[in-house]
This record gives sequence, C-alpha cells and structure tokens, in this order.
Amino acid sequence: MAATVQHLVRDSLPIALVVAGIPKAVSDLLNDDEATFLRRADPIVLADVPVAAVKDSMRETFRGTGVSIGEEQLRAAAEATGGYPFLIQLVGYHVWRLSKESGVTDETLARGVEAARRRLGSMVLATTLADLSDVARTFLLKMAPRPSRTSPPGLA
Repeated sequence: MAATVQHLVRDSLPIALVVAGIPKAVSDLLNDDEATFLRRADPIVLADVPVAAVKDSMRETFRGTGVSIGEEQLRAAAEATGGYPFLIQLVGYHVWRLSKESGVTDETLARGVEAARRRLGSMVLATTLADLSDVARTFLLKMAPRPSRTSPPGLA
C-alpha cells in the first residue's frame, strides 16, 4: 500500500492517506526502508477525549443507529473508556453489536465493555508487553499493584 501511495504522490496525483495505529507500530512503519516517504507525514497523537464528550458522541451515534440507550448506561459506557480513543471505538462497537436487537440493557452494556477490554488486551496491551525486556516486565509488575513513582516526591 505504501508503495502505491508513493507512486501516486510521485505522479502528482491527488491522494490523501489517513492511517491510525499504536505509536510503536507507527514508529516501526515510519522506520521501514520501503516507506521512507511516510516520514514526511504529519503524525497526530490523539490525546484522551473528555468523558463528557465521549458520552455526547455515543448518544448521537446510538441515536443514529436506532439503538436505544439510557443516560445512566451512556455515562457508564463513556466512563468505561477512560477517554482512550481506541477503547471508545471498542466499547461503542461491542455494546452496539450486543444491543442492536433490543436496545442497550445493563447486561449487554456489561458484556460489551468486557468484550472491548478483552480486545484491547489482545490487540494493544499484549503486543506492547511482548516487546518488553524481562527487566522492564519485572519493573511494571512491581509498580502495578499500587500507585507508584519513578522519581522522588517533588522532583517530577
């Protein structure tokens, strides 16, 4: 795909390319010898989305599909994403998929959020952790059970 886009750019043809990915995967792609032209791309790192905006967006999206969802369920779904852009997609999709026949229930919401978290784990977290050294994994395991610091108080 990158080679095809590069030929279109070289021939001055009108082309736009939008891709999304995990920062490590994007970095690997940008460092690939076959896709050097992508290094001139303007990367945009998505920040967390305010949960209130997630809730509003989900409300409109569900309304557009005709699937009913209550305000409390919208709040819970939005909060479950933590504002993380990819998790917003996953939660929205899985809750909608499980609810499209009868509307969102507390059960389909819980199942959808759980399915989204599993998918996030397999697609993002597992691949990220796979690249870590044993020392880095040990460090994360020691920090994970409680709030932790990497610098003394006052120096952060």
